[in-house]
Amino acid sequence: MKKVFLQANLLILLLFIPSQVASQLRIVSQASSINAGIKLYQKWSKLYISLSAFSKAMEFNLFEEPEKHKIVIKTPTNHFIFTGDNSFVIVNKIKVVQLQLECVWYENQVFISVDELVNLFNNYSSLQVSYDPMNRILTVDPLEVNIQGIEISAKSNGTMIHIYTSERFNEDQIKIGKRYNWYHVEITGARFDSLKLVSTPVAGIINDIQVQHIGENGSFEFKLRGDLASSDMIIDESTGDIIINLRTDETVEVNKNVLKELEKQKSHSIIDVIVIDPGHGGKDPGTRGYNGKIIEKNIVLAIGLELGHLIEKNMPGVKVIYTRDSDVYPTLSQRTKIANENKGKLFISIHANYVPKQSVSGFETYFMGVEKDKKAREVVLKENSVVEEFEGQHAVEEFEDMSVILATMMQSANIKRSQYLASLVQNSMQLNLKKIDFKSNGIKQGQFYVMWGATMPNILIEVGYTSNKKEAQALLKKSTQKKIADAIFKGIKKYKEDVESSR
Repeated sequence: MKKVFLQANLLILLLFIPSQVASQLRIVSQASSINAGIKLYQKWSKLYISLSAFSKAMEFNLFEEPEKHKIVIKTPTNHFIFTGDNSFVIVNKIKVVQLQLECVWYENQVFISVDELVNLFNNYSSLQVSYDPMNRILTVDPLEVNIQGIEISAKSNGTMIHIYTSERFNEDQIKIGKRYNWYHVEITGARFDSLKLVSTPVAGIINDIQVQHIGENGSFEFKLRGDLASSDMIIDESTGDIIINLRTDETVEVNKNVLKELEKQKSHSIIDVIVIDPGHGGKDPGTRGYNGKIIEKNIVLAIGLELGHLIEKNMPGVKVIYTRDSDVYPTLSQRTKIANENKGKLFISIHANYVPKQSVSGFETYFMGVEKDKKAREVVLKENSVVEEFEGQHAVEEFEDMSVILATMMQSANIKRSQYLASLVQNSMQLNLKKIDFKSNGIKQGQFYVMWGATMPNILIEVGYTSNKKEAQALLKKSTQKKIADAIFKGIKKYKEDVESSR
């Protein structure tokens, strides 16, 4: 009986000792032309490789502590600490990951299961690792990410999650939902650097982030510190970014009304109300020309009134609404309120530009979106500075806080049409103003406060530079103002025909 017991114990002991496999695992990396072989070992029918041999083959920096049964591996972007006969791995000195199969200390080296190595590096590094068990080939290359980052921002009526993408996903690839006290987002085909994303600063109702790759899917989990009233997801049609709105307070009636109006706008495409917004006015003169006497508010009002006259004369059945038709100053929120309450189908905001450098010239048309260049950002900052200067800091906070979630939803719904309208108006102006030597600066994107609350396609036109002597003098002339108004009108007319004929 004793002999049988000893034989059983010996058999169990042998099972715990890795045995070398005749063939090798080949490591391939196209990015660095690596093609190396490593001996494979087997334990409990699982294949193991030496972390030291793997690191040397990949030319990673490593530090071994045999007395502690540890190995430290530094990839170009990450830092891993492994311990023999231990299932825990420390990643970047801050995150502890538990493996399903513990690492093994054998012949003064730390061994890891090939499957665990693949999962670990795919989930917690900027490397993409795959294993072909039939041919025993391990492929290791830099991860080509299509999720570039996450931004979380708190708003007075909720929290916004902005997922920045470099590849466009469709709605069928994205699943969202709340389970227990976690909000889950799953994106098919998402690739990302997990450690970069989990270090995203949290805000609002979110107090923790967990991300991982699960097969072909990317899983994003946001821990909630409170209850949700509702949530929704949109895809920014301009950038492809994924924007998720977590609302904690839906008691603001104006927000509900705006959302209802947005749904109505989606349901039909008859362009029967056009809102014209001559910028500035009253206490806000706008820009002043090169001699200080050419005032923007007067020029854009004249162009706006002429545009309205052309629409009323040539578009029977179309109602024109002005945010101002005299020298008064409606606040920016009042302007979009006028547009929404009158069920506007287009919102046209007219402005003139100014920079200290007098040689700068040209006209441009903006639609709502992220500024793509320095000049566009400068124009946005100039126009948005009006809010603080004439309406106070509280108005700025209102725009940047409460409006942003709804604005994002509304603008995403209208952005394609806004972009098309902008291109038609810009092309029409280029043709009309060519004879007076006004140059086109193209269509651009910008996050203008005056466009945020509009529930319809909208554009902002900078008709020229009052700081440029030649353009400023031309802008003062009635003939130029009529040419600009006529160009905008032609762009709107073409847009109306195209949209209504495609219903």
